[in-house]
Amino acid sequence: MEAYELYLVARGTFYLGELAIYSRMLELLDTAIALDPEFANAWALMADIHRLRAGFASANQSVAERDLAISAAQKAIELEPTLTDGYWALGSIKISNADWIEAELAYRKGMELITESVDPEYVSPAYYNYQVGHLKRANELFVIARQSDPLNVNVRSGCIQILGILGDYKRFDEEYERANKLLKDEWAPINLMNMWLAGLGAYDSTSRDKMVWSHPISDIGKKHLNSPKEGLTEMRRIYTENKNLSSSENIYISLWAAYFGDSEFALDAFEKGISIHSGGLFAIWYPAMREVRNTPRFKEYVREIGLIDYWKEFGWPDLCSPVGDDDFVCE
Repeated sequence: MEAYELYLVARGTFYLGELAIYSRMLELLDTAIALDPEFANAWALMADIHRLRAGFASANQSVAERDLAISAAQKAIELEPTLTDGYWALGSIKISNADWIEAELAYRKGMELITESVDPEYVSPAYYNYQVGHLKRANELFVIARQSDPLNVNVRSGCIQILGILGDYKRFDEEYERANKLLKDEWAPINLMNMWLAGLGAYDSTSRDKMVWSHPISDIGKKHLNSPKEGLTEMRRIYTENKNLSSSENIYISLWAAYFGDSEFALDAFEKGISIHSGGLFAIWYPAMREVRNTPRFKEYVREIGLIDYWKEFGWPDLCSPVGDDDFVCE
């Protein structure tokens, strides 16, 4: 029971999105596993935490975190082969390693194992579909997750992001206001940032007063919302001067570069971010990246990282469609 209580405390803070919290969660889970080494759920949650930490780490540390995540997920499945969370944790890590087909198979296995006695959160498969561009399916899963856990900040954030990407800006604003009343100060900074970056450049809500989140890179972007030349200069300075930017930081630079109108620079930063950790792939579907998605370089890039093969087997993303046998076009 003591191990289970420690697991519940760690799980309860899983979606707050701050590195210091992740470190504390790992401490709790280390203690829980020391008390009960065969606690499969604790191993699965540990895998997810290491996977999330990888997204905020430098390149070398990101590899180490992902290796720890894979080991923990495999341990969870070894201990409990019918554990849905174990396969979903493994699928999340496969995404981080750009193993798209392996991720799909892991998620499908997890879905097969759901029974009436299991109340899955659906957050992990929702974000997986979000990553690979199956946005409508992701939205369906986020809505199911929201119904079972309406105060989950990650679920609320995911629902709102998808609305922005799909162009439903009226509901984007409405759902944000509704969630804000429910959650008040419970938002994690990363939730706020991802929601408003999902609307960046898409409609008239792109304004400083609505961008209530703060981050060193995006604070500079907000400062230059209406001065793209100066904004690009600042983004290039950050990108050039900092050799150990995390995957997330590269993705943020990429989004602002796209918003400021430089698709080549946006892809430079995006590709670097994804090479560290593929978990930020969902950002390519943001409205600010619309022009980027239609460049020849983007088409070649997704071919190189195996997404074309994945889409041909499991379905094209909602914002792209095939043209003949070897080409495609995106919205």
